[in-house]
Amino acid sequence: MIAPLFLSPFIGALAFLELGAPRTGLLNQLARDIGLPAWVSINVMTFEWLIII
Repeated sequence: MIAPLFLSPFIGALAFLELGAPRTGLLNQLARDIGLPAWVSINVMTFEWLIII
């Protein structure tokens, strides 16, 4: 019964890593596809994004 309590935040963290990975993240791919400049990217592995998330 304790496993669901720990699994939910872990899955959420993995989802944010997948969305905001520096090169392969889905949000960064979307930004490149719509033509945003290269400096507009999300890197969730920085201290600022650690605080935001």
